[in-house]
Amino acid sequence: MWKWAMTHQALKQRKAAKDRFNSQLDKILKHEKTRPLVLSEYPKVLDYIKEKFPGVDVSTVNAYIISNDASNDTDLEDAGGFHVEFRNILVVKDEIKIKAKGKYQKLMKKNYGVPDFEDILLHELIHVVSSKVQKSSKMHRHMEEEFVYTNCVDFYKRKGMTEEDIIKNNFFPFLVTDVWSNQKDIREVFNGLIEVDAFAVLDKKEREKFLDDNAEVIISRISEKAIQKGYQMIEAYNTFGHEISKVSVKDVNANPSRFRTIDFDQE
Repeated sequence: MWKWAMTHQALKQRKAAKDRFNSQLDKILKHEKTRPLVLSEYPKVLDYIKEKFPGVDVSTVNAYIISNDASNDTDLEDAGGFHVEFRNILVVKDEIKIKAKGKYQKLMKKNYGVPDFEDILLHELIHVVSSKVQKSSKMHRHMEEEFVYTNCVDFYKRKGMTEEDIIKNNFFPFLVTDVWSNQKDIREVFNGLIEVDAFAVLDKKEREKFLDDNAEVIISRISEKAIQKGYQMIEAYNTFGHEISKVSVKDVNANPSRFRTIDFDQE
């Protein structure tokens, strides 16, 4: 009975979260500045998708361009773009404005650039590709993001971007999140400043104060690790990426090995 009650409660919470997300998404789509995104108006992006994934048709996704204020006060406020698989919707912002409060966020913002509209569109379309080959899984979100980010590399390089440009302008937020989510990395970032367990029990205001008080040291350490991970991602893609990207075979469902696990953490 207890197990059933816990499962029932979890399902209720999941439904509530999904209902909240759908409500926010509907608000964004109904915003006066939201308009259809016509994929054919971005031939460079579509040609790259067709070249890299010739067996996958992305044209059936319902795509929209939104303004920054359309997503204000929603959980999607900070996203430059997103793909909602269960509703077959793709959204890209017409302009990205990064909000930064406090010393930590403001200094972190200086460490990376803002991707172009076409870069974000390509990123989200590769999520669509992932969805269409029936292998996308929210349980393996990190692996999914690695697949998407690295399969954009050739597109960026054709634009004249260096690997450093790619890491700082396109990969950096993902890499910073990766550092924060890795226990080994964050212990090294906090070395001499605070124990991870002590940081974990701080409330929101205490965490913000700690990060602001130690912003220079923490950002320097996080950035160093993030950039190293970025180069490792690109190196792995250069070695294995073209093999991984062959989810583009004609019968996409016949390809059982869509991802190859890559460990970017080295002891």
